[in-house]
Amino acid sequence: DIDLLLNLALLAQTQSRTGVALDFYRKALEINSTLGRVRLGLAQLKAWTQADEETGLLLQTPPATDFYGDEDTILCAYARGKVLNDLSRYDEAFAAFTFANDRQQSIHPYDPRAQQAFFERHKRAQTPANLKGLATSAHTDNSAIFVLGMPRSGTSLVEQMLASHPQIAGAGEVEYTRLVVEACTNETGRAFPLGIEAVRPQTMADAAAAYLDRLRAHTTGGERRIVDKLPHNFLRIGLLATLLPGAHFIVCERDPLDVCLSIYQQHFSHAHPYASSLEALGHYYRLYEDLIAHWQQQYPGRLYRIRYESLVQDTNRELEQLLEHLGLPFDAACMAFDRNQRLVTTPSAAQVRMPVYTGSIGRWRHYAAHLGPLREALAD
Repeated sequence: DIDLLLNLALLAQTQSRTGVALDFYRKALEINSTLGRVRLGLAQLKAWTQADEETGLLLQTPPATDFYGDEDTILCAYARGKVLNDLSRYDEAFAAFTFANDRQQSIHPYDPRAQQAFFERHKRAQTPANLKGLATSAHTDNSAIFVLGMPRSGTSLVEQMLASHPQIAGAGEVEYTRLVVEACTNETGRAFPLGIEAVRPQTMADAAAAYLDRLRAHTTGGERRIVDKLPHNFLRIGLLATLLPGAHFIVCERDPLDVCLSIYQQHFSHAHPYASSLEALGHYYRLYEDLIAHWQQQYPGRLYRIRYESLVQDTNRELEQLLEHLGLPFDAACMAFDRNQRLVTTPSAAQVRMPVYTGSIGRWRHYAAHLGPLREALAD
């Protein structure tokens, strides 16, 4: 059963059992060597060299299909781009990623006007004045730590470091904040957060309590805090800050060229149409920056911003300051985060099993000749 083999491979991969995962992928390849999800899963397992047994296969273009947006064609192209990047064949890698993203964009196009209206809707509705009536729903619980930001900005690394502290548990990319979103939409009958000012405080209090119960389920003993690492919680900071005044919001930041390029090189679902176009990525990133500035203005002192480049270059100092902000003592276990065997299911699973390295800083320079549309969109 190829799906069973892939699930076993993924489970081994999240546990950093690379050799075991590789064996499962090899069995899957024996069944179907052109299946896109097999190739992409295998490509993301490790850094590839020309001498590796499967490198040649991963670099092959699968047979052409009649359907322009065929999933296998797209996933195999992402896999090929990943391996070419590992081999430092950057121009060829970019061509593979462009091939994959162009096809992805043809199926799930990005609408800049709709996306801008979506962000504006969240800004207008989630202000202290508009949420004043819901402030009575606030919980005094201070266990939640929201680690958020753009995907590929270092959120997995920050969570892994924090979750290595004996007083902090890591919940991963959980969707529990959907509980408060759905509570709003069920009562208003409108898209979140429209009409949020009319939601009954008790409705929000119950939803926030349910959220905290879900989050606490990730503790295993004496942890006082739990990390919710869903990057796109940045859309709900206003409501979450109102309902959980004791919660902490850690905003992860990184060079936008590195962030956007890294997103472009990953396969994202149809829920992220901005991910498959350089122009769209630049536009979306600017909307994100504007929203973070809005939260900082509306909720001063609630956001703690941490820079990826600073974190990997001066890890001890950055961790000390972050833990001080959280009101927790420094613990050396945070520096040994790469030995933490907790499950990590994001595309960064392999990276957070390695000691701190600075090799990802300025990765965009390898692709500088191809990033004109992204630069223009970011600078517009």
